[in-house]
Amino acid sequence: KTDEFVLNYNEVYDNIYVGIEDIRLIMHNEVLHFNANRGLSQGHITIETGTIDISNQKAVSKLAIKNNIRQVEKNWVLFSDNTKLNVIYQWYPLTIGEYTNNSNDIENPTTTFTTTKTIQTPYIFKWFRGSTNGIVIGDEIWFIVHLVSDENRRYYYHAYVILDRITHDVKRYSRLFSFEKEIIEYTLGFVYMEKNNQFLIGYSTNDCTTKYMVVPKENIEEIFVA
Repeated sequence: KTDEFVLNYNEVYDNIYVGIEDIRLIMHNEVLHFNANRGLSQGHITIETGTIDISNQKAVSKLAIKNNIRQVEKNWVLFSDNTKLNVIYQWYPLTIGEYTNNSNDIENPTTTFTTTKTIQTPYIFKWFRGSTNGIVIGDEIWFIVHLVSDENRRYYYHAYVILDRITHDVKRYSRLFSFEKEIIEYTLGFVYMEKNNQFLIGYSTNDCTTKYMVVPKENIEEIFVA
């Protein structure tokens, strides 16, 4: 750790929920971008997105809007294909878009999600959500997603999904896995350490821990099904 600070953010949306939830970070054109959830009121959750100014320790953000937006919108993720910053709205069908038509209203700044590409995906993708932004490895873009099984409690399971960096088609996806076999597990990000051919994954258990796991890439390759 080289530094830490309390992130300043737009507090005008603080309500029943206080603060920005589930911040997902990504670098694009040497700027630190993020996607996150913002609880505006009980039962109303939407996406807040923007950039983080490290020097001023401040988030510069807007609420995302789209046609036919739901009362609860969560788990949108970002990826850079080395040309532009893309947004994944959902995985079935794979719906990719971008933020456009920015509103600079000081009180209610917004940015509009516009779909740019829709790709058919396997049926299991209907249950995939989030979880991480994409990371580029060669000609591939890697993600970790999750699904929730509603049993006597909510059980979280995870999978890797790999897209083609150029076409954005699904190249491969893995079998389901867990980090510690806990009921509730959640990850917001991971990085590829090329020197050691390993992934560093940050995750939480039961919404009350901060943990990290290092996994060799070759171990992950063993659980792919397609």
